[in-house]
Amino acid sequence: MSDTETKLEALSAAEAEGQPSGNLYQEELRRYRMALNRGIDRAYRRYGFVLYHSLEGAEAVELRQKIGLPMEDALDAYNLGVVAAQKDEWAEAVRCFQQALAADSALADAEYNLALALEKKGDAAGARKRWNSYLKREDLSEADRGAVEAHVKEL
Repeated sequence: MSDTETKLEALSAAEAEGQPSGNLYQEELRRYRMALNRGIDRAYRRYGFVLYHSLEGAEAVELRQKIGLPMEDALDAYNLGVVAAQKDEWAEAVRCFQQALAADSALADAEYNLALALEKKGDAAGARKRWNSYLKREDLSEADRGAVEAHVKEL
């Protein structure tokens, strides 16, 4: 067995026993997230903004919103829409996806998710209108186009 294989086996065994895997960066990122859950002030005192940029898109944007930093672009608005949708806050999701599309009309995922959010909010007419707009996009695959067309017929 090579030295690398031995190290990997030891890391796997440590993870199985609940011990840190040896990936100090991932372990510290996990601790940072735990500190954020306990309170932003606590996390800031311990880490500052060192690990902020290691957070995933929606997670980072949600933190930015909590601490009062302004959104920078369409992707920030889109990610906030995703966060709102995950919380079943459909009116907020609609607002964020609309803001994302206003900033970048080429953001197809924002239009798709806006249509879904409108449906979840109970606005079938608005959803149908947005789905029809989404279907006009030239970059849709035939499979996606067919699935959306079938969905719109069910509305």
